[in-house]
Amino acid sequence: MDLIAQLSSQLGIPADAAKAVAGAAFSGAEEALPDEQSAALQTKIPELTDWKSAAASLLGGGAGAPAAAAQASPAASGLGGLLGSSAMSSLAGALGGESAQQQLAVVGALSKLGIDPSKAALIGPLVLEFAKERLDEATLKQLISALPMLTGEGGAAGAAAGALGKLGSFF
Repeated sequence: MDLIAQLSSQLGIPADAAKAVAGAAFSGAEEALPDEQSAALQTKIPELTDWKSAAASLLGGGAGAPAAAAQASPAASGLGGLLGSSAMSSLAGALGGESAQQQLAVVGALSKLGIDPSKAALIGPLVLEFAKERLDEATLKQLISALPMLTGEGGAAGAAAGALGKLGSFF
């Protein structure tokens, strides 16, 4: 499976933006994985270096960081500016855990690339299908554990909207 071609086709974006999306989707995986699986990830997906580079170039230094993405998201930008990106990341963590933070990061990355955030739900299944083809079972399990958004848990747009909706109930 050519992940970049699939992302480009499904999201209706050019290849360089698809690389940035892939880089953002894998963001944090290497840090969250044990050393052995992190090394396996780089070995089995050598394109990852290029994708992370594209993400950094198109999205800014911390491309996949939840705080940066939360601030970049149009839905959260006013709130993120008011509360600060760190508070948005903490809010997402409190309301939906690590998966919500990852989903908010992907939604923010899509928004920064000018892509409709509702398309975020398409990314996890594509990345998971790609990972299943490339990774051994142990590394795949660790990747899913590190990136629960890959299993479609809640949907990225739904998580972000749900977090903002819950916050709105406080006002």
